[in-house]
Amino acid sequence: MNQAQRRGLARLMLRWPKRRTELSDRCGQDPHFPELSEAYEAACGATDYWATSSSPEGQARAEEYRALAFEIERAPEFVAVHMIGLVAGPSLLK
Repeated sequence: MNQAQRRGLARLMLRWPKRRTELSDRCGQDPHFPELSEAYEAACGATDYWATSSSPEGQARAEEYRALAFEIERAPEFVAVHMIGLVAGPSLLK
């Protein structure tokens, strides 16, 4: 995994701390999961950047990237982790 992929995975683990083990396992098992983690990192990083930008379009761009991060969270690879939580324990979307 490269640094951006590790940061994305770390963000996901912070987002859903009760699912850290499942996220880590999925990252090692699914070859597409690290790429998705990297995309999540990029979307979250862009959200952070635009949210603090003094640019007139900063807030609108932050919302666009926030929506993108939200969509990435709903990717099949992440949903599979959600389903593990629904079967094995409480929902991670609380």
